[in-house]
Amino acid sequence: MNNNIKKILKPARRIKLEKEIKASIKGGVLMFMKNNPLTETPKFGFWKIIFSQKLKPAYISILSLVAVLLVSGAVSAQASLALPGDILYPVKVGVNEKVLQVLAFSDQAKIKLSVRLAETRLKEAEKLVVENRITKDNQMQINNNFSAKADEVSKSINKLNREKMENSAQKIADDFNKTLEIHTKVLEKIQQEKDKSDKARDKNRENVDSIINRVNSVRDKINADIKENKIKNEKKAEEIRQKANEQIQKIKDKIESNKAENNTENNIENNTEK
Repeated sequence: MNNNIKKILKPARRIKLEKEIKASIKGGVLMFMKNNPLTETPKFGFWKIIFSQKLKPAYISILSLVAVLLVSGAVSAQASLALPGDILYPVKVGVNEKVLQVLAFSDQAKIKLSVRLAETRLKEAEKLVVENRITKDNQMQINNNFSAKADEVSKSINKLNREKMENSAQKIADDFNKTLEIHTKVLEKIQQEKDKSDKARDKNRENVDSIINRVNSVRDKINADIKENKIKNEKKAEEIRQKANEQIQKIKDKIESNKAENNTENNIENNTEK
């Protein structure tokens, strides 16, 4: 049990938080504490227990750790709902999702997580468009974050192809393409509805089109990679077939040559006996 916990925590220690993420966590904790003030009770108040002179230092450390974990857990849960531009969004992508990456041990789990996170970026875009909160800044943020996850998926597909797992690579590519196609249509549909009533439709349309174009470019790249790998694999297979046929022909020629030699020797022996 302890070994399993150490195995999980060891890679987690390598996660380094950027300054903006640290600041975001601090801001989120302060905001949570402000919105959820502790109710003071005369006899058993939490902080009175913490600062009680009768309480041993070891208990103070444990209770402080519990308090930090509870607040951090609440912030992390709240961050999971954050959208680009929200104060807790850096916590979502810089902490929550990095933890998920650490816990994805197998290659298959990593691929599934990359696909899921790429889809999450598009769902965030859809919510922002619906709420009229799409801007140039968060549109660029979505594009960059989406591209990063899509690149991970693309690299995984290429790796499977190199390892002669073409069927698995094709299935992942097909499923990912279908997912991207669905979200592209959703974004287009949402924007079409917005175009009918929204005064700022031109600016919104530009931002949405940028996201859709990025998605389409990712789809084109994945399809091109699949096609290229397919051609390479077919070429290699053809080379193998040719080499095999050459070897077979050499064996046949050798057999025919041996037959001819044997026939010659038999003819000589027959003539000698006569």
